Amino acid sequence: MKSASPPPGLPTPGPAAGIHEIERFLAAQTEFSRARQVAEVFADRMPRLTTTERQQLATLYTREHLKASHRLRTELVRQHAAHKAHDLLRRRCVAVALLIGAAGAGFAHFTLQALTTR
Repeated sequence: MKSASPPPGLPTPGPAAGIHEIERFLAAQTEFSRARQVAEVFADRMPRLTTTERQQLATLYTREHLKASHRLRTELVRQHAAHKAHDLLRRRCVAVALLIGAAGAGFAHFTLQALTTR
């Protein structure tokens, strides 16, 4: 039986892709564990809660913490893309300004030479 291969034009996933997936999984598990730990500490500060209520509160706190983390990461990615686009535009403007300056300097040099050789 032939193994499935990616459609033409797409890169073949290699070891780096697998390592990246493992790293993403481990980071997600670490974030979940930290959020759950903070949630349990928070719930433990409320001694009148029943065990079920404490578990529900910890679950809700963890879920909300993970949603907030996701929103923050999404916003950071958006801001990074905006800054990257702004930086590219700035570089292009500097390049155009340098070209215009060089063309102006060349034109001035040519004009001065033409005027002084008469």
